[in-house]
Amino acid sequence: MAARKAGVKLLMAGKIDPLKQGYFNKKVKPYLNQKIKFLGELPFSQLVKLYQGALGFLYPIEWNEPFGLVMAEAMACGTPVIAFDNGSVKEIVKHNKTGFVVPFKNKKKKTNIAGLVEAIKNTSRISRHDCRAWIEQEFTLQKMVDNYEALYYKLLCAKNSRS
Repeated sequence: MAARKAGVKLLMAGKIDPLKQGYFNKKVKPYLNQKIKFLGELPFSQLVKLYQGALGFLYPIEWNEPFGLVMAEAMACGTPVIAFDNGSVKEIVKHNKTGFVVPFKNKKKKTNIAGLVEAIKNTSRISRHDCRAWIEQEFTLQKMVDNYEALYYKLLCAKNSRS
């Protein structure tokens, strides 16, 4: 709905969980047309090209996703992320720098579609270079390993101090 209201083309890619096929058929399929397309599951090389050519990556997550690797993948390709403020979104997306973190509910306590639309219309303000640089700075393999080691060390020290 957000892409339609913003007047932009929406390309969706991914594998449909067989348990959610009914939901897809009822809630998504009726809206597919020339501007809203479902591409199915794509190999990573095609996903990279899709990200690189995209205005933005729309991630209207409604649950508390612990990480959201697809957001990092999009930004690694220089694509700004537009996502609801759920789960780890604020940790991964730098609001107004690598994308937009949109409140999930509006003032009327309804899903904030208007917030997504506004963000979609402002993606040109986001530097694709900044998206890539943020991922290179914060989400490298070395950085993640270092963070895990620091956490394990902290947990071990806490456990030993209680013994």
